[in-house]
Amino acid sequence: MITTAQPGQLYRFRRARFALYLLAFGFGGFMIFLGSRYLLHLNDLTRHGVKAEAEIYNVRYGGSDTGLYRFQANGLPYRGQTDDTTPNKHITVVYLPDNPKISEDVATLQPIKGWWQVGVGVAIIAFYLVTGSMLGRRSAGSL
Repeated sequence: MITTAQPGQLYRFRRARFALYLLAFGFGGFMIFLGSRYLLHLNDLTRHGVKAEAEIYNVRYGGSDTGLYRFQANGLPYRGQTDDTTPNKHITVVYLPDNPKISEDVATLQPIKGWWQVGVGVAIIAFYLVTGSMLGRRSAGSL
């Protein structure tokens, strides 16, 4: 049995679809932005980076444990984060000479991290486009 949609139902359906649109493109776009930014920093670090010796001075425990390191560049102290969680360990980091705040542990330079974030963002947007187009095919009279 096909029922006719009431005007309020159609409005709620369109509003929910628009909310999904904002959520998918907002979160998906944010993931693409984060992954792209990481890949750009990684590219700059591999092309123009300078290596320095750093020491892991603290470990932040939580959902994912993170080692905090410090190093010197141009006579000034800088800090960063790494996946290595061995306190007092000396590691090699690479940083940008024009902006030493951008630094990474050489052992954890992983382009897959950036590509994974970009892939998740594209997948979220693609999922919405596929499911949203299927929802859009429903006729207003058959809700």
